[in-house]
Amino acid sequence: MDKRKSALLAIILLLVAGFFLINLAMGLTKLPARTFWWVSQLGMQSFIKACT
Repeated sequence: MDKRKSALLAIILLLVAGFFLINLAMGLTKLPARTFWWVSQLGMQSFIKACT
């Protein structure tokens, strides 16, 4: 595997692990589901706009 593919794989794995840990932490708090939903949507939309 060349360096470019390795770097891309590392970035993807870091993003997936980061999202998982954030979701896990938020699930353990007393944050209302509605607030969790709209904050998640805001974060996903800003990520999508940054990538395009």
